[in-house]
Amino acid sequence: MSGSRKFGSRPTPSILLAALSTLLFLSATLLVDTGTARAASSEAVEDPPVAVLVHGWRGTAESFAPMTAALADHGIDSRALTLPGDENRANAQAVADAVDEVRAEFPGRPVALVTHSMGGLSARHYLKFLGGDEVVADYIAMGTSQSGYWPACLLPEDGGGQMCPTNPFLAELNAGDDTPGPVRYTALRSTEDESDGALDGGYCAVPPVDGVPHADEPGDPEFARLVTQSLLEGCPGEYVDLPIE
Repeated sequence: MSGSRKFGSRPTPSILLAALSTLLFLSATLLVDTGTARAASSEAVEDPPVAVLVHGWRGTAESFAPMTAALADHGIDSRALTLPGDENRANAQAVADAVDEVRAEFPGRPVALVTHSMGGLSARHYLKFLGGDEVVADYIAMGTSQSGYWPACLLPEDGGGQMCPTNPFLAELNAGDDTPGPVRYTALRSTEDESDGALDGGYCAVPPVDGVPHADEPGDPEFARLVTQSLLEGCPGEYVDLPIE
């Protein structure tokens, strides 16, 4: 992870508390599995990908409902995953299990990971350490602070604290190549996000969507449009190849 893309000086405790309070207010607490959305569009391309949708910290599978409908309209089947908690390694295993199930249900179809916020870290751990880079075609992160988020330093280790920029989980994840394998990596974000979601190695950097609150990204129509374009047409932004550090 390139040092030039990390956050600056450590904020004061009062700033951390204020930011964490805002994050808690925006986050949902109910985890609901919306299951698999079946595509029925006549416009579907041949062998379109199947998308596994991965929510973020205290997020919900239900938050992806508008996106599952939008993807289905373009012939893309999807499954919104309910994560077991807020510990990234356990969540990464849940992502691995979901990908295995999708590959069994849709043999021969490419698999894409569409992630939000901390879910992007869990999914990237799966790609980097659990063999996911060998079976996943696309990784799309929406609003993921790949270098960490200082207010998370106030959270417990298994309750979101692994998003802290100094956490060992994040240090391990960001050591060396952030974009292993032949996976196509894409970073989506809003102008409301603090991080640009940059990754060392090659990835697609998309101009930020204007004014969408972080928590609303999984259900936002413009994010759904960009995800669909990424999966069916390729990078909707600019390909960036950052040095691996």
